[in-house]
Amino acid sequence: MAQAVTAPESDKPFKVEQRGIDIVPDSERHGSPRELFWIWAASLMGIVDLVIGAVVISLGLSLWAAVAAVIIGNLSYFLVGLVAMNGPAAGTSTIVISRSAFGVRGNAVPTFFSWFTIMCWEGVNAVVGTLALIGIFATYGLTGNGYKALSLIIFIVLMVSWAIFGHATIASINRIMTYVIGIAMCIVLGYGFQHVNWSYGWGHLAGANKATTFVLAVMIVAAANGLAFTNMPADYSRYLPRDASRSKIALYTALGAFLPATILNAAGAIIGTKLNAFDPVGSLAAVMPHWFHFLFLLIAIVSMIWANIVNTYSSGLNLQAIGIKIARYKTVLIDAVVAAGFVCYALWISNFVDSLENFLALMIWWIAPWTAIYLVDAYLRRFRYRSEDLLRSGGGLYWFRDGVNWSALAALVLGAGAAVLFTNATLFASPLTTGPLGGMDWSIPAGLIVGGLAYYLLCRRAIARQSASAPDAVPAAGAAGPVA
Repeated sequence: MAQAVTAPESDKPFKVEQRGIDIVPDSERHGSPRELFWIWAASLMGIVDLVIGAVVISLGLSLWAAVAAVIIGNLSYFLVGLVAMNGPAAGTSTIVISRSAFGVRGNAVPTFFSWFTIMCWEGVNAVVGTLALIGIFATYGLTGNGYKALSLIIFIVLMVSWAIFGHATIASINRIMTYVIGIAMCIVLGYGFQHVNWSYGWGHLAGANKATTFVLAVMIVAAANGLAFTNMPADYSRYLPRDASRSKIALYTALGAFLPATILNAAGAIIGTKLNAFDPVGSLAAVMPHWFHFLFLLIAIVSMIWANIVNTYSSGLNLQAIGIKIARYKTVLIDAVVAAGFVCYALWISNFVDSLENFLALMIWWIAPWTAIYLVDAYLRRFRYRSEDLLRSGGGLYWFRDGVNWSALAALVLGAGAAVLFTNATLFASPLTTGPLGGMDWSIPAGLIVGGLAYYLLCRRAIARQSASAPDAVPAAGAAGPVA
């Protein structure tokens, strides 16, 4: 099958992308899996990643135990790589591909949760970026609520200005931004590492003992990192040629996210042994030389803008999948309003760190079982999809019963229930975790295992019947087995 070698006019850098969740035709497929590394690397170099490391060290772990928890927790990014693999096979966004499991109408439930999750991450990044702008104004003696509001407006405008362009711009400029932000972060961390307690030992444990606290730390890292992005990776792999290597798509996606996130999370834990890494902007600014202070705040702002570009792009696709009839590039205005509201809540009403921890607990309850269901469905279908049926408003391969696969929703509820049962968070701690488990949080593996296993047992026969009735479903290159 002939594939486009260069980018088509519909997907040129610095040109507003018109395509939304509609299927990318083979004539417009281009690029290689390697570009996925840069897309994710530039997006995971935000100052907010230091906060995740600070949360880990605050649990009472020793320095090197905290670093180990960061590394193990961030292996969750390989789930992101696995989810990215079927982008070329389906040719549409991650959350639309999810319709093959839940049904065209039934998928509205996880789609809403997906959009809400992305919006919360946009808000988290916007808070840090806004704080950096507030810091810039403060260096010139400009303080007060008026300048806080102005900082928020400036950040949102900058974020929206880049987000409207779309896939091609993200793919082309993120390679440059990986180097720019990466070098800048190395300079910043160079100053931060001058203030570290390298002999930092175990402190007051958040769990009953060292083992339970370590597991809790791993779960927090996995929730704040890999699991937080499993609902969007195919959004960026769908433009690749249909014969692109699935293994390379998974590898470049996973490594592009794993490496920068792990380095910055670990740095947050290390710096947190002596500095207040819960406030990375304020604490690091305090140890910077005067001449570098402005540049540091500028780096913080840019890193948060770039972290939010992929969020804003995927958020728009989610809104379209919910059924909002609006062009993707126009959805950034909705994002701007919601993100601004999140910042106002975090800065003027609630504690930012508490809000982050509560959000992570709620997110895991749906996204862990959903991720497992998505991957089991892809496996059962052997990465084969009848793409046009994913977008049909009635009938088709993924219509199930009145547009809903009730078995998949049941599996989601069972997986969510298991995640809740094994949760230990500020917002909610189940009696099982606080009692027999001694504070150990197993919400992620519980949600993954129960959700995935339930879907497999409830739906494998139905998918086999679909396979027999859909011989024209288009496979990904190298796919084998039954089609669906």
